[in-house]
Amino acid sequence: MHTKFGRTAELVRTAHVVSSQQKAVLRVVRNLAAFNGAVIALLVIYAWFLEMPVDEIVPLVLTAVLASIPVALPATFTLASALGARALAKLGILQLLANEEAKSFPSSQHDVSPGPALANAR
Repeated sequence: MHTKFGRTAELVRTAHVVSSQQKAVLRVVRNLAAFNGAVIALLVIYAWFLEMPVDEIVPLVLTAVLASIPVALPATFTLASALGARALAKLGILQLLANEEAKSFPSSQHDVSPGPALANAR
């Protein structure tokens, strides 16, 4: 680090100037995190007040924590869908829906009418 470029690179590496914009964003993020924490705490208290079982409270809290992170929104939808599918499967509803969906498919090749491309190929 004895060259001019080496000293410049060292100064750039060690300089940690925080802009006013970074400070504002960090303040907003900190406040949102505090608000989300308070909402999740109230959610847990309310669920406990309703005497919900712990195995139902945990997924609810995890979904709320994930939903508080904007980047994790797709993961939140996936988690909620998976938990909903599991609940429906336990009730047997998902199996009934799958059976009805399967009944709507043609059962043999004779039931399928050829598309325009196949009809013209004959």
